[in-house]
Amino acid sequence: MCTKTGLDGKTINGNPVTTDNPEWPIYFCNFHLAWERRKLTNSPSGNTTTKGEGIRIGHPDTGFTDHPELLEGNLLTELGRDFFTFFGIIDSEREARDKLLYYIIFIQHPSHGTALESTIISKEGHPNKNEPNKYPKYVEENYVSGVAPDASLIPYRVTKSVVLNDWTLLETVIGGRSLYRLTKAIKDCIKKNVGVISISLGGFFAHTGKATDCIKEAVDNGIIIIAAAGQFFRKKKPAFPGKSKWTICVSACNHKKTVLESAFIGKEVDVVAPGVDIWNARTKGIRCNVNGNCDDSKNTFYETGIPYQEEYSVAPDGKGTSYATAITAGACAIWLSYWGREWLMSKYVEKIEKGETDEGVKIFEYDYSNTYKLFKFLIECTCDTPDNWKVDENGAGILNVNSLLDVDLKKIDDNGKTIAVKKLINDYFIWRCGVKEKSGQFSSIDNFIDVLTEGRNKLGVIINGPN
Repeated sequence: MCTKTGLDGKTINGNPVTTDNPEWPIYFCNFHLAWERRKLTNSPSGNTTTKGEGIRIGHPDTGFTDHPELLEGNLLTELGRDFFTFFGIIDSEREARDKLLYYIIFIQHPSHGTALESTIISKEGHPNKNEPNKYPKYVEENYVSGVAPDASLIPYRVTKSVVLNDWTLLETVIGGRSLYRLTKAIKDCIKKNVGVISISLGGFFAHTGKATDCIKEAVDNGIIIIAAAGQFFRKKKPAFPGKSKWTICVSACNHKKTVLESAFIGKEVDVVAPGVDIWNARTKGIRCNVNGNCDDSKNTFYETGIPYQEEYSVAPDGKGTSYATAITAGACAIWLSYWGREWLMSKYVEKIEKGETDEGVKIFEYDYSNTYKLFKFLIECTCDTPDNWKVDENGAGILNVNSLLDVDLKKIDDNGKTIAVKKLINDYFIWRCGVKEKSGQFSSIDNFIDVLTEGRNKLGVIINGPN
């Protein structure tokens, strides 16, 4: 394991880093050190930064708003979609704009998508720092700095609540069928060459077969899915899709490296990232009447024909595995950008013979799931494990982005080494997750740290040769 994370001894311009600083998660997980790699040399992928450049992140959530923290060109609203239907019909031209609605009868989370999007891709510092007249009505003094500010993000509107459901009734009122809409968004991400999907949603279902098949299809196409463990008033096993072996399951901690008390726990959790006191952008919908007079009334049961104004703010109140998931998705985008997603996919692809045509030409399928398996292995064996860490509840430890980039994949420069790495990550995947996806069985991980250490040592031998 690597050195332990935390804010102890970390500084910004000589001043100690505290949670009062909007950028504290960047320092806590060593994003700042990963970013500095661009100053030493160009990244192996040919990009000039290590901040996620060239990677698209799919974000199925409550949609987007026009918050100034998100208007710097990397929120791809033109590619996003609203998957809510009108009597079963999806409007393919409707953008994924958050309707910012509250409801009395069910838990709703307006602006949830905006908050997480800012955590990932908001540019560094205040939106007005370079163009003071660009947002004259935005007088908020504070700001959000995303962890992967050079990545781009496609927003999808699939839910009104972080709680996924598969109810078939009352779609318009309480947001039923959100699991169905999530699968539609994932399929759209496959079409649009997304590298990472960040899912800060979850639910508990009796049947998840179609959704699991969709997730597996995305992974087979080289997409890495980061999903929240979830949290509530009591601890239990992670929610779906976080508990799937085809996702990176993320729990949350505070700046003292203490796991969020209400976070769901279990062997399914892979890693922990900051999820308490996270600075984020918020948009509030101020409802207006037909005469254009607006007030702060929140409760309405209808979406159509209700004009509203957007009120923008920034607050340090982000709490939950949703934020930890967004931060980890940003780390994944940086990793993909640093090495080059296309290079990773081509190097670790599995070419599977599926038969031949009548003319005797062989037919092949290409499985790119090794990209996900490699990332799962590396993010676990390079994170920081505090003393007395409960690996059976909280995964391998706390995200360390700089250590993640330290593993020199370019030294795996011949076919023999590549084959050895494929075997290593697949053996680890089978041990870590078990072989039966639908059974929910995960291996006993009493010796988790020992296995990770052994795996890291084996990888070191593959890369550098025996000592």
